[in-house]
Amino acid sequence: MGKSTGVSRKIDELGRVVIPKEIRRDLELDDGDSVDFTVEPGGRIVIQKVGIYCAICGKKLKREGTYIKLGTKAMCVDCITTANAAYKTSEHNV
Repeated sequence: MGKSTGVSRKIDELGRVVIPKEIRRDLELDDGDSVDFTVEPGGRIVIQKVGIYCAICGKKLKREGTYIKLGTKAMCVDCITTANAAYKTSEHNV
């Protein structure tokens, strides 16, 4: 079970619900981003952000060329650079 914000929202006449600013900030949801809705058993609604995110740091990857795909995962340039530097200085370097 996730943390509750203690904030309730009403559904408007068009079926819209405003996601609280704190949640948008925490999830790095920006205007125009897409979210996916899943209904779980018991009627719980799960909202997940849609997009490509770094598997290491979780940063949203918005542009091609700022990440690489590793199977079904992605890794940002910053994490690639950090991992490469760590590998070069490790004892595993051959």
